[in-house]
Amino acid sequence: MDSNTAFFGVAGGLAAVVFAVVLIVLVLRAAPGNERMREIAAAIQEGASAYLNRQYAVIAVIGVIVAVVIGFTIGWNTAELYVLGAALSAGAGYVGMNISVRSNLRTAEAARGGLNKALSVAFRGGAVTGPVRAAQQFVLDHVIDQRRETPARQGSDLPDRHAHHHSPGCQRHVIPKDPASQ
Repeated sequence: MDSNTAFFGVAGGLAAVVFAVVLIVLVLRAAPGNERMREIAAAIQEGASAYLNRQYAVIAVIGVIVAVVIGFTIGWNTAELYVLGAALSAGAGYVGMNISVRSNLRTAEAARGGLNKALSVAFRGGAVTGPVRAAQQFVLDHVIDQRRETPARQGSDLPDRHAHHHSPGCQRHVIPKDPASQ
């Protein structure tokens, strides 16, 4: 990977993180509602956290099994990257759930001031996970590219990033008919 590609990948990831942080700050600046609303939101937050913790505990066991299978069948580089991708995805899930509960509370409070205010808070809260995932993907892509270019990893199980893999139904595999034979 050349230095420009690495720079733009890292810069894109950082820009996505900054955008997500700006959205989070805008959501958290909105009024959180009255005491009763905050009590309800705290209970929802507790339940959401318990749900994610339980779900991720089960998924982690399955993920470890899948990682081991990938390691033995495809290669350990791919297995390591699978685990990294899963961890990043789990992190995005926690961020998304956390900001969703907080934005729901603030959206309900903003609705007292009209539909536009409520939609603004709701949109910002719902838009956080996208940039977080994009930033994570930039990081993951950068790690993959670095591993491909490390001499100890060359010839490993990581596919060539420039190889084009097309499915049999892909248009590149369709042989055009000769107009003269029709």
